[in-house]
Amino acid sequence: MSRPLRVGIAGVGNWGRLHAETLAALAGVYLVAVCDPDAGRRAVVCEAIRQAGSAAPEAPAEYESLEACLREADLDAAVIATRDEQHAGHAIAALERGCHVFVEKPLALSFRDARAVQAAAARSGRLAMVGTILRFSLPHRQLVEAVCGGRLGRVLHVRSVRYVTAGWLARTSVHTAIRLSVHDIDLVLWITGRRVVRVAAVGHTLPDEDRPRSLVGLFWMDGGASAVVETHYLLPPAFPSNTLPPEAPGTRVGMVEVFGEQGVARLDDAAGLGLWTASGAFSPDLFVAPRMDGRTTGALRAELEHFVLCAAEGIASSVAPLADAVHGIAVAEAMVRAEASQSLEPVEEKP
Repeated sequence: MSRPLRVGIAGVGNWGRLHAETLAALAGVYLVAVCDPDAGRRAVVCEAIRQAGSAAPEAPAEYESLEACLREADLDAAVIATRDEQHAGHAIAALERGCHVFVEKPLALSFRDARAVQAAAARSGRLAMVGTILRFSLPHRQLVEAVCGGRLGRVLHVRSVRYVTAGWLARTSVHTAIRLSVHDIDLVLWITGRRVVRVAAVGHTLPDEDRPRSLVGLFWMDGGASAVVETHYLLPPAFPSNTLPPEAPGTRVGMVEVFGEQGVARLDDAAGLGLWTASGAFSPDLFVAPRMDGRTTGALRAELEHFVLCAAEGIASSVAPLADAVHGIAVAEAMVRAEASQSLEPVEEKP
């Protein structure tokens, strides 16, 4: 593509704002449209784009909805960072408009809708890529490189755990498996290169809550490996924070272990820099979206650079295949069923 990639972003809450700032600073990108029903959010992110030093000749146009943007803006690609329940519909609309699409996790709230996005991408001939951001984290890439290089021998078992601030459960009504466990499901798929065939799960739902605060899944993989995925909304406010305003301060950390016939690997993204001050304890994010010299770097920047390159060349992502994200939703659905039934559930991928 000879001209810069013209990108619109839909949804500029905390995470969408980071996407917008990062995209605006990338070479070969014009961020030309910002979509959000909240005019205040649009104003904040447009100012952040200006400060990021956007190369676009004009300030981005503002729209209250993605639908209006798709009708009126000249776009090559769309980044979808709207509410979870809107992801699939917005991705399909942008693909049908002829845009390459980057959509944040979860891809969809059901396997049926995830498959619909996949079908729309196939019909349109456009790239659809899901924000499986840990695939772009350098330490996680080093882990997978070691595993794929045979340093641990044949993989027998993977354990992936995610801990987040307890108060964050109330941020969404989406089931824990689909909202948060999808991170670790994707790590299991990436590390093993296998598909999940059966799932057992146990959850702990507190009184007056409608979804598990703590959820553990046991996976049987094709080829004989196993995996455990744990998701816990349990960290107290006193735990060292690694997120800062405008996002509510809190913590999201994870740990993954790989057990092979010839060795073990362990990556703990909570083991990093610690700052203890009069205003509290803080452990800056070093992997996903660290800030350096006033700009977002790390996995988020690498992920968006990869999307822009794939979109510009019109090729599918080899790092974050759409098929893995679709299978991940099928696995998450099986976790939901297994936790509710307290029985072994197959991973169903019916058209």
